[in-house]
Amino acid sequence: SRALAEASHDYQSMFEPSFESYSPPKDDFEEAVSRLCNFRDKHRFLDRAHVLSQRVRKELIALFLLDGPGGMVSRRCGFAAASLLVEEMQVQNDLLPALSPCKVSSYAR
Repeated sequence: SRALAEASHDYQSMFEPSFESYSPPKDDFEEAVSRLCNFRDKHRFLDRAHVLSQRVRKELIALFLLDGPGGMVSRRCGFAAASLLVEEMQVQNDLLPALSPCKVSSYAR
């Protein structure tokens, strides 16, 4: 669909070095957070377990926890990081095993 193609284009522009429109958010924390959050808002139709959603969520978590548990960024963005971590846990524990039965044994351990 057109919406999925647009999501893929936006994703590749941030993460795929071989993509012609590659323009990663770098050296600017606020810009990186803004672009990733805008991606999530714009492409909200994507399932939380979709590979693009997972990558963007993990990048946001990494940014929010960039300076470690006691750092200024982590303290300022702790609530957002916690919310994303809960979402990630739900995807990993609830959605992915249901979507991929061959992975159930690894989650059951």
